[in-house]
This record gives sequence, C-alpha cells and structure tokens, in this order.
Amino acid sequence: MIHIVPEAKWLPADGLKLEPSALTVVKNETNCYVLAGPGAGKTELLAQRACYLLQTNKCTHPKRILAISFKRDAAKNILERVKKRCGDELARRFSSLTYDAFAKRLFDQFRNTLPMEYHPSPQYDILTDYGEIIHAFELFESSIYNDYQRQDIIRAFENTAIPFNKYPSNELEKAAINIQNKFLKGKDGLPSKLTFKAITRLSRYIILTNKIIRKALRITYGYVFLDEFQDTTTLQYEFIKSCFHDCDSVLTAVGDDKQRIMVWAGADREIFKKFKEDFNAQKYILTI
Repeated sequence: MIHIVPEAKWLPADGLKLEPSALTVVKNETNCYVLAGPGAGKTELLAQRACYLLQTNKCTHPKRILAISFKRDAAKNILERVKKRCGDELARRFSSLTYDAFAKRLFDQFRNTLPMEYHPSPQYDILTDYGEIIHAFELFESSIYNDYQRQDIIRAFENTAIPFNKYPSNELEKAAINIQNKFLKGKDGLPSKLTFKAITRLSRYIILTNKIIRKALRITYGYVFLDEFQDTTTLQYEFIKSCFHDCDSVLTAVGDDKQRIMVWAGADREIFKKFKEDFNAQKYILTI
C-alpha cells in the first residue's frame, strides 16, 4: 500500500536541499519554464517534482505524469531517477519518452481514426536518415530527376504539411506531396515508408481532428514535463501544443536558453518565448 505524504511534511528525496526557486517549481501548480546552465540540476529538479506530485497525490491516482525529452538517454535518465527517488510502484505512473517515441505511440494506437487517404499499410518502415530516404525515393518514384532536383524535392518532402495542400503553389511542392503520398500508401507490396516528422504530423492531425482522443490524453496526463526544451523543434512544439494547449494539464519546461546545440537540426530559436506566450508560463531561474 502506498503511503501518501501530507504536503506540509514532504521533503526532497535522499536528503537533497533545493534552492528556493527550485522548491517553488517543484510545488508549482501553474505552467512554468525553468532556465539554468549546465550542472544546475535541471533533470534532478524534474525528478524531485515527480516525487512531490506522486508522493503527496497532487497528481491524483490514476492520473499520470508525462516527461518528454529530446534524446533517448535523457528520457532514460529521468525515469531512472524517479524510480530511485520514489520507488517502482509510484514510478509506474511516470512515463518518460522522447518526442519521437511519444508521437509514434499515439500514431500506432490511433492511426485507424485517420481518414483513409492518410492510412499507412498495416506494417510500415521508419526512415531515420537521408540515405534511407534516398533509397525509398528510388523505390517509389519512377520519374527521372537529376541530383539537384532530387535534393530539392526531398527537402520539400521533409516539410510537407499534413493534411496535404490540395492546391500546391509550385511544381516542387506538388512533387514533394506526390512523394509523401506514395511513401504513405506503399507500392507493389512494399510497406509504407514514414519519417518521424511524418509520424509526428500524422499524430498531430489525429489530436487536432478527434476531440475524444484529445480529451482522453489530457485526462490521462495531469502533468507534463518538457526536458532539454531548448532543443525542441517547431514541429515538436506544435505537436505538444496540439496535445495540451488550453487545458488543465500543468506543463513544466526546463532548459538552457544559452546552449542551443541542436539549431542545426531545426531547434526553434524562439521556443521559450512561444511557450511563455502560448501557455501563459511563469519564468524561473536556477542559480546554484
């Protein structure tokens, strides 16, 4: 049986001492974001916040906490810390995933709710790098393009919105939508070929167009943690926003606004500003 700790008697796990601003974040009940440099304990802050919410039952059973990280190592790290701090039983209500894994989970669970034109084959392959996209391009596209045309089409393909634009503005967009559609449908017995960007866009489309699924998601996760927030891409942010904007779920984002090492991979330079404005989030700074 789980022992519920009164809020007034709760203390940070393992005797750790938190600076005042960190303790405020741990017990916070509104959307907020935390800025801190390397070694300031951002991940530990989230682990302690999870402990507080679970041990005091502020995250009331059977609601869960969802932690989303940019990298798999970070997602694994925070889950291990929560297990260590509050035990396996409470940690069962703590889900730690990457953006890609979270999008894929929703997609796999609810893809049958998509309109038929966006249904992939029952089995699908995930394209994880440029070489795999090129190979799939050659399998699905019989037209002949030179190298420069192919590179332009693939760049446009990576940014193809879902639902597809019914009136492409130019030939490049038209070609990119054509390729995305072929990848999605499969061909001649070949399974669908999806990138994580496509999976994220399809999952976002599911959330935006299905009120029941969106409501169920928000009821399930009372609290959402966004780790390594400075590395979040615009697409990932729009996906999270579609899931949890304007609802009762409380979001906590942590990151270092001076350490954007993933800009080359599409990290949104204005991510903290957007989060502050869209979620009316309070700003906190860790200094120790």
